Amino acid sequence: MQEDTGFSQERARTSSGFRWIFAGMLVVACALGLNAWAVWQQAVHGAVGPIVSNMQQKVEDREWLAFEMMYQYLREEYVVEPDVSVLMQGAMKGMIEALDDPRSHYYNPTQMKNQSEQSEGSYSGIGSTVLEKDGYVTLVQIYADSPAERAGLKSGDQLLEIDGVSAKGMSLDEAVSLVKGPSGTVVRLRILRAEEAEPFDVEVVRALVETQSVSGEMLEEGIGLITITSFTNTTGSQFGKELQRLLDAGMKGLVLDLRNNGGGTLEGLMDVANMLVPEGKVFSWTFRDRLPEDHFSSLKQRPFEVVVLINGYSASASEVLAGALQDSGSGKLIGVRSFGKGSAQYTYRLPNLGGVSLTVSKWVTPLGRHIEGQGLEPDIKVLDPVDPLVIEKDRPIKPGQIELLQAKLQALGYDAPFEEESDTEAETPSYGFSEKTVQAIREFQQDNLIYVSGALSDDTLQVLNRRCYEEIPHLDDPQKDVALEEIRKMIAP
Repeated sequence: MQEDTGFSQERARTSSGFRWIFAGMLVVACALGLNAWAVWQQAVHGAVGPIVSNMQQKVEDREWLAFEMMYQYLREEYVVEPDVSVLMQGAMKGMIEALDDPRSHYYNPTQMKNQSEQSEGSYSGIGSTVLEKDGYVTLVQIYADSPAERAGLKSGDQLLEIDGVSAKGMSLDEAVSLVKGPSGTVVRLRILRAEEAEPFDVEVVRALVETQSVSGEMLEEGIGLITITSFTNTTGSQFGKELQRLLDAGMKGLVLDLRNNGGGTLEGLMDVANMLVPEGKVFSWTFRDRLPEDHFSSLKQRPFEVVVLINGYSASASEVLAGALQDSGSGKLIGVRSFGKGSAQYTYRLPNLGGVSLTVSKWVTPLGRHIEGQGLEPDIKVLDPVDPLVIEKDRPIKPGQIELLQAKLQALGYDAPFEEESDTEAETPSYGFSEKTVQAIREFQQDNLIYVSGALSDDTLQVLNRRCYEEIPHLDDPQKDVALEEIRKMIAP
């Protein structure tokens, strides 16, 4: 329905027009003032500073003026007086979303506080690390003796809802902010688990979680195991204590478990690297408009051998460490391809107590390998068909996902040999299924009364994961068993 505009709104437009004429004159005056200041800076300092140049560009940019006009219209004309803070935070969030970069985020003040707590090593929540998979927040590492473990949550569980709010498409920061809360309060999670036919609800009582990111044990004489679940600012000190304890007990070979490690802080990463990676380059950051930045280890001698366990949830900082050990020939990788996160984010604090995390660089291994979207290829591949397969919609399927798919089909008796097909010679190739793998998928769908398409539909993935979990023995850890065999050979007299 349209209303008769009449004279009253025409008068309002005229009044608004005078306001915008004045605003335009003010903007021009500001521009002239800034230009005069820039000329003075040029005369005195010989160059216009980057801040001045940036301000000039914004003043001259019609999009910036359009933004200010829209803001004024909202403030003065919208039917209900808007909350300025909400408007500004929405604009900042919108700018980040416009980048179409799932790893850059705007943090409101509450989310920024949560981020700081996570990096520092303690917070009030359920005790789990997370990654985004298939459009859902996915639990990766469940901390020992945490609220999540006591509630029966498992690695690979996907969050469908958080306290009744759909988590589909929710950013990791939004999800973490909703899951965290005061100790003693309850958060209700709706869970999708690969081996369960239907989603189910879990109530978790929040508690203060001391982020113990390192644990260790002697597996047998001369062989120790250290697991790093994430990298925080306290990981280095925790790792150093555990490493020394094992060395004092006679350790000659170390199995380093980085499976399900989603990454973390640079400080935690480099503290550990300086105890494992021989003297030399650990990794390099490459930037948009400045020289690369190299990070080095100062370790002179390491009196023990190392093998490293990785899987499809090993990401970011854990890939940096694993890649450095592999490139330097000082540690063999065992397991399956890692996640493939080859970018780095820096978090900037903002005056409103919020923050913004931006992808500012890409990283490469000491030998110059880019792993974005591809991951690290293990030296010894050990596929476990029981591991859940999760495909990210609207993103190219990764080589490691194809390998796990083929392993699952083989374990259930279908002919899906390990092979890849590439349509291009580019640095980041496009992987596709072989014809035999497609045929195996069709046969699996037909046998399980699923629409036969040869494609990995949601129903196909769900039934495939559930059957592998139910029908394949999985009491042992085949990847760790192979790691033990390898480290025994390396330390044998």
